[in-house]
Amino acid sequence: MSFASKFFSTFILALYCSVIIAAVPAHTIEASEEVVYDKWTPYYDFEENLVFIDFEALDFNLLEIKVYDAAENLIFSDRVDDLPFNSIYELDIASFEGTHYTVQLHSHAGIFPAELQLKR
Repeated sequence: MSFASKFFSTFILALYCSVIIAAVPAHTIEASEEVVYDKWTPYYDFEENLVFIDFEALDFNLLEIKVYDAAENLIFSDRVDDLPFNSIYELDIASFEGTHYTVQLHSHAGIFPAELQLKR
């Protein structure tokens, strides 16, 4: 194989690789304040008007619990970083007047939301 054919083959291979690399979209990390997380589910007790959050079932350390109404107004907030990791938090929903809420669990890793649909 002559030098010209080796050079041409190498050039074609390099061109082909660069086209393949350029065709693959670059992965970007978008900045976000809210992380959708589906590994936690609130437990309801409608008879007692309580929502339970089991800290031990979470795979992150909880700092704060926030509850927002349907209009995204903050209606409840509680710092919980001083509670033991195996606590079961009781969120009293008796004073909540609407039916749709978002509970956000805040940790160092992000914000983990869950939707609450209350039956009235």
